[in-house]
Amino acid sequence: MADQSVIDLNTRIHDRVFDLLRSEPRGPLLDIGAGDGTLALRLQDDGFDVSAVDLTAKDFKADGIHITCADLNDGIPFPDGQFGVVIATEVIEHLENPWFFIRELYRITESGGVVVVSTPNLSNVFTRGWYALTGRMYNFLDSAYRDIGHITPVHLWNLKRMIQGKFDLESVTVNASPVPKTRLMLPTRSRLFGQCIIVKLRRLAGPSTAVRQVWMDSRIVRTDS
Repeated sequence: MADQSVIDLNTRIHDRVFDLLRSEPRGPLLDIGAGDGTLALRLQDDGFDVSAVDLTAKDFKADGIHITCADLNDGIPFPDGQFGVVIATEVIEHLENPWFFIRELYRITESGGVVVVSTPNLSNVFTRGWYALTGRMYNFLDSAYRDIGHITPVHLWNLKRMIQGKFDLESVTVNASPVPKTRLMLPTRSRLFGQCIIVKLRRLAGPSTAVRQVWMDSRIVRTDS
């Protein structure tokens, strides 16, 4: 049985997703890393035409929603510009190449569409303090690597680099502020204490696919067509 505290914190992520989508037009939406389908069902009930994708469908319980099985390290298996909204909660830190994943999010989202991404907040005071004391990131300890597959830390400052020329960053929020190793929950949702960051991105007008950036001679930047 899943830990109730984990369920509660995930529900708070889902609640923030709904806050960010409140004013968006309803239409085709993709839930990436859909898990058991809890978020997909909520989005469908809210009026979106929901599709889902995950590595496996063994836990997916959302009747009436089609799920595609795919390894997201190889790409997102949908046509260019198919979705007006794309959701990827707690996915990017499980992937080998977040830069490639951002390019794929750009590719499958229509111009002017919205992408919502969440990932562990690596800038909160708890994570910074743990790193200062141990040299390790709290959300990426051996237990997180072994048990839940956290393999790629994504800082907000680096995510901003990844989206350059592809998305505008419209909003940043957090799910909740639990105190690690305790049952305490702080009455705030500031980035200083938040457990996970949730960002809302607006897809810029441009070509259907984003080119890959290549760094040459330590400072020359070109794009690879």
